[in-house]
Amino acid sequence: MGAFIGWERSNKRDWKYEAWRGLTTRRGDCFTMNAAAKALLEAIGAKTMFVTRNSAARHYWLMVDLGTGWYHYDTYNDGPSRRYDCFMLTTEECLKLYPFFWKYDHRIYPETETRKFVRDW
Repeated sequence: MGAFIGWERSNKRDWKYEAWRGLTTRRGDCFTMNAAAKALLEAIGAKTMFVTRNSAARHYWLMVDLGTGWYHYDTYNDGPSRRYDCFMLTTEECLKLYPFFWKYDHRIYPETETRKFVRDW
């Protein structure tokens, strides 16, 4: 499919529409990109939930459970110099990389695994 080519505000009330829009037009924001990932992950049987950054500047990513516990998964990556690479990370790993970018209310989400994610496939 290729990378997203345009930034546009998303409809935060309809993640399925945003997934469709992102996959068909390659336009959207962090919510759209993660909605597309949510649709694809759920199609293979993964459990997912959106996470919202706890700040005035909203950011959205996913928590994903592929059967080995919950991990953070964020499709947004602004390049290696910005350190926004978040693929199946524990909360500790996220906060170590960039503590303010993935700041969220831990009380309303499940705890993530404490061990590093390892693919078993």
